[in-house]
Amino acid sequence: MTDGKGVDVVLDGVGGSVTGEALGSLAVGGTLVSIGYAAGMRAEINVTGLIWKNAHIHGFRFALFTPEQVNAANAALLDLVAQGELHPKVAQVLPLEKAAEAQRLLAESGPFGRILLAL
Repeated sequence: MTDGKGVDVVLDGVGGSVTGEALGSLAVGGTLVSIGYAAGMRAEINVTGLIWKNAHIHGFRFALFTPEQVNAANAALLDLVAQGELHPKVAQVLPLEKAAEAQRLLAESGPFGRILLAL
């Protein structure tokens, strides 16, 4: 998808084994931001991926921000989506009753894109 260049930023909300794969998808100078651990709190990475790609890994915790800041950021992101500037990838949409299956898919399948729950 990137013609071999890799991606500039990965927001990893899954963790576990997906983190190492996410690091491998980065472009030179890319950044991996860990924002969750649905597939596990421990990850194994190839350190040469950090070195050869001059990559960066950051942790992010939403609790560091006020509700007003989070709401403002969400509004800005949704506005970008509405304008067609961002194109979120959705792997699958499941009914809320299948939340456990959605969690399993995240942990075991490492889907490309988000798994959404429909209300």
